[in-house]
Amino acid sequence: MPNPELAAGSRRKRLLLVAGLAPLVVLLGVWGYLRCQRPSGVEGVLSDIHQQNPDSMTHRALRHFGLLERDDPEYPEIARTAAGTLAAMGPPAVPEIVAALKDPDRSVRMAAAEALGRIGDNRAVGPLIDVTAHDSDPLVSHLAFEALCKIRDPEVVATLAAVLREDKDYLTNWTAMMALGKSGDPAALAPLQEALAGHAHDKCRSDAAMALGLLKNPAAGPALRAALKDPAACVRRTAANALGELGDREAVPLLAEILRKDDSTNVRVEAAGVLGRIGDPAAIEALTAALQDPDSAVRAWAESALKDIRAKNPPPKP
Repeated sequence: MPNPELAAGSRRKRLLLVAGLAPLVVLLGVWGYLRCQRPSGVEGVLSDIHQQNPDSMTHRALRHFGLLERDDPEYPEIARTAAGTLAAMGPPAVPEIVAALKDPDRSVRMAAAEALGRIGDNRAVGPLIDVTAHDSDPLVSHLAFEALCKIRDPEVVATLAAVLREDKDYLTNWTAMMALGKSGDPAALAPLQEALAGHAHDKCRSDAAMALGLLKNPAAGPALRAALKDPAACVRRTAANALGELGDREAVPLLAEILRKDDSTNVRVEAAGVLGRIGDPAAIEALTAALQDPDSAVRAWAESALKDIRAKNPPPKP
């Protein structure tokens, strides 16, 4: 009795192979692989693939173009072509493509992730988060994250926020937060602020601050300024950087105080650099004092920040 799981896996691979083959039919014709005594055109290709005949002209053609040789250097390019063809199928293809994200072949998973990003269907959000966080291949994870960030479905922020609130594991949380930050959607502000203010783990609060910087929404300023007093140095440092991304001048007095008093060298270095990026002359006094900081890195960043501020605020011409 046939194994249904193996049959489904074989079907997914055949789907990806056929989808990738469609734009290559003309090339195959040029090379003459379909000019023998076999059914012509796409029907013949489908017939050959279905029959799984390794001696067929179609299979020889597929091997030539890398589709059946997994180690062939051209195979990733063919997989990307397959992704484009699958994406053209649109939302009806999503369940089949989502299933392909678990295929043992990395190129199939890569093609599936890219196709889901192009289709942009919210049903792919959960599976893409899982692949980003847990796939054993870094390239597949990267492509899944890129695909996730391309989805602009109106429900995507709600889906990402729900994943974040489930608090499954660190990598899943990171993926959801970075995707929220890259979404540019004002609705992403609330779940990220919630994580920044209340998550139990320092690193997750730091990631929330980073995501708010990516979001570049000025409304995040108050939450990030409050995070400058977080007990964890990594959170204070990332919050300072995010305020620099926002160009938040209201943060200048707080950053100046951090530069003077924070016990973490890394946080003081970040504060100096951010003050230079913001470019407010109100920071000159604190930066000048930081030239006497006991740490050489702080002194160097303070000197660089002073140059940046003076360049952004040249004296008026007489």
